[in-house]
Amino acid sequence: MPQLDLQNVSRRFGAVQALDGVSLSLHAGEVHALMGENGAGKSTLIRILAGLDRPDGGGLALNGQALAATGPAAMRAAGLRFIHQELHAVRGLSVAENMFLDRPYPRRFGLVDWRALNRAAAAALARLGLDRLRPTAPMSELGAGDQMLVRIAGTLVGGDAAAPWLYVMDEPTAALTTAEAERLFAVIGELVGQGAGVLYVSHRMPEVLRLADRVTVLRDGRHVSTRPLAETGQARIIEEMTGRDLSGLFPPRPDTHAPGPVVLEVEGLEAGALRTATFDLRAGEV
Repeated sequence: MPQLDLQNVSRRFGAVQALDGVSLSLHAGEVHALMGENGAGKSTLIRILAGLDRPDGGGLALNGQALAATGPAAMRAAGLRFIHQELHAVRGLSVAENMFLDRPYPRRFGLVDWRALNRAAAAALARLGLDRLRPTAPMSELGAGDQMLVRIAGTLVGGDAAAPWLYVMDEPTAALTTAEAERLFAVIGELVGQGAGVLYVSHRMPEVLRLADRVTVLRDGRHVSTRPLAETGQARIIEEMTGRDLSGLFPPRPDTHAPGPVVLEVEGLEAGALRTATFDLRAGEV
């Protein structure tokens, strides 16, 4: 199965060392979560994967072979696709037309073959269980979540020199409702089930604990850990992100005594906008 390796990657911006010797392996068939506080280096790593930035040191390898070219076209040819929280949909076009924005429309006798375009779009949507979305529907009728799913399905309409196998998702649920996020999670499951890999970048711990097979933590531009989810957990991830032992923070406080007698009793209090306020306050309670 495909594998992409970042090998001792470093990147400096002036006095800021954004990445410092980071090594990371991304595999097909799994969800790999990338976590870290703001400034940890996640965005720089994503830009390097997208071919939008070049490392000062280290490099990338696909299936053990060094990638000589790492620009956007080269990374696309390597099978990487990027799903961002910002939507790049053209609301005045149809679902199918949006799915073909980054590739030529199918043609017949020199004209756009709309039937072929809609058939290809419908087949790609069906692969992800999105049959409810009509290829001919205006994109403007779809919510943010469905527009993101259309973007993902658009990577499957064909015509690429190399089939997409690694999806980099950067805070994909930031603008989604709970229901929309659930639909995205279902599509991620479909992608992984069909052999694709997902690099899932998020600050939302419940999502990571639900989706990830492995978790990588960056801190201050350095690789801290990569572990299977079964070998880590929320407390450990937070400690690795922050570099602080959290075991002594807000420890559980045993309930050693019941509230004492009533020390303040208010009944039927009225003042200004306040009407008939009634409550008790007992010793030893807040």
